[in-house]
Amino acid sequence: MKKIATLALAALFTLVLTAHGTVIYSETFLTTNPTAPAGNKAFADYGWSAYQNDGTNRFSSSGDPVKVQTGTSLNGYGMLGNGAVYDSFALVSAAGNIDPAAYAGDLQFNLAQSASLTGSGTGMGWRFLVQIGSTIYASDFYSHTVGASTISATVADRIWHVWTGETDLSDGFDKADIAPAAENLPGGVISNIGVLAIDATVTANDRLNLLDFEITDTGIPNPTTRFSPVVIFKLDDLKARATSITGFSSPWGRLFNYSATKPLVMSVGIIGDSLETTNPAYAKSIRQIHDAGRVEF
Repeated sequence: MKKIATLALAALFTLVLTAHGTVIYSETFLTTNPTAPAGNKAFADYGWSAYQNDGTNRFSSSGDPVKVQTGTSLNGYGMLGNGAVYDSFALVSAAGNIDPAAYAGDLQFNLAQSASLTGSGTGMGWRFLVQIGSTIYASDFYSHTVGASTISATVADRIWHVWTGETDLSDGFDKADIAPAAENLPGGVISNIGVLAIDATVTANDRLNLLDFEITDTGIPNPTTRFSPVVIFKLDDLKARATSITGFSSPWGRLFNYSATKPLVMSVGIIGDSLETTNPAYAKSIRQIHDAGRVEF
């Protein structure tokens, strides 16, 4: 069995901060897309694949049941056409492969529905889709309600369901084969990221409109793969002690001895008039510590 078919188009990777985090992939489905032809658009115009549950390939469909509608009332995909009852559509993005380990397990999928939605029948809604190896996983079901809204799912959460026996959505699929028990995703690179749009169980002429889809990194950078933490030691008010054999107090002595045994560099501020001390050990100790290269005065 072949894996989910996708178009061989480059993924769009950006580094943009939003309310959801750092965006690493984003697509907005507008009929004003300059790379698409005039009029209603098809999924292929945005680098996406589209499959109906009966096995129909909807890549190039620019009419019902899958299209980006022209005009101001429907600027997102009107995905379910007239007369369709409980159909579903697997929509595969052009995001390419993503390794969650590079993002500390904090990847999040987000989709926005446009405000101009019709229908709210039983069973109507969304699932996010991912593939790891040959196994396809569907997220928890997110029920549709009429009106604009955003739906989000975090990759690391225990919300994923094995799509039993399914390795290729291009030749048809049955959503009833999605396992009821949720689990965490296994480790590995995620491929073929998308959504499953599900029509109502009894009402025809329902529409689910996908306005945009994005993948974000909501966590802090993973220090093992991006940045290492930096600690800066800035210490102040070193001053002379007339009776000390080092010229300064014992706490400062313990600190300088400790720094000499560790790979540390410190910055120490000196009280200026303390250099006028009559204890010659003070200036001598400062020069020796400075020359050792561990402390900048």
